[in-house]
Amino acid sequence: MLDFLLKNIEINLLILFFIIAFICFVSIKNDYIHEKIKGWIYIILFSFLLFINNITLILSLIIIGTVAIYEFIKVLKFSLIKNIIYGSIFLFLLIGFLYFMYMKVNLFFYLFIILSFSDIIAYFVGKGITWKKGFTKLSPNKSLSGVIAQIFFIFIILINILVFILEINIFYSLFISLFIGFLGPIGDLIESYFKRKSGIKDMANYIPGHGGLLDRIDSIFLSAGIVGLIYFFISF
Repeated sequence: MLDFLLKNIEINLLILFFIIAFICFVSIKNDYIHEKIKGWIYIILFSFLLFINNITLILSLIIIGTVAIYEFIKVLKFSLIKNIIYGSIFLFLLIGFLYFMYMKVNLFFYLFIILSFSDIIAYFVGKGITWKKGFTKLSPNKSLSGVIAQIFFIFIILINILVFILEINIFYSLFISLFIGFLGPIGDLIESYFKRKSGIKDMANYIPGHGGLLDRIDSIFLSAGIVGLIYFFISF
């Protein structure tokens, strides 16, 4: 057991995140932040399934895939043709997303952390520097300054993890960091479009302070889905 923990940096990080989240949950009394932290505790506990063994990884992918389809069906309120087109695109991206998780679960783990923190960076920068607020009708509360900060944060942190932790070639790392850096905010905006068209605030409400599964993975879904599809077709 000790040998397993020493070799698995992701499990150690999850344990660290859980301890920090639990301490914050107990000590912070603000209701809004309290709910956010409770949601993160749920997410952290579920994330352990990704690294225990191959069976729990596959089980988690089945759960994620099922919940994602359920949530997306609820926002398909367009014409029949548009529903078929959007639904088909979503299913292809979901296949790529799940395939990417299965084949590169360690990289997915780091991407999820980075993109989750990038949302926080975008929020605070957007609040502090409201340059070009409402630059897109898809999400009127977003400012261009927040989006630029988000892209820059993703690029800087991701390229360092790819090169120095995962030891990926610098040129591949540069391409992946730029690609995911730009697609992260785009994925968030696309989800905002579907929610706005459906007249809902969140995709669901079973993750306290976060909403649904797609609300939490919106920034990573598009980029991981495309990379997963590319990786899938290259493999064959």
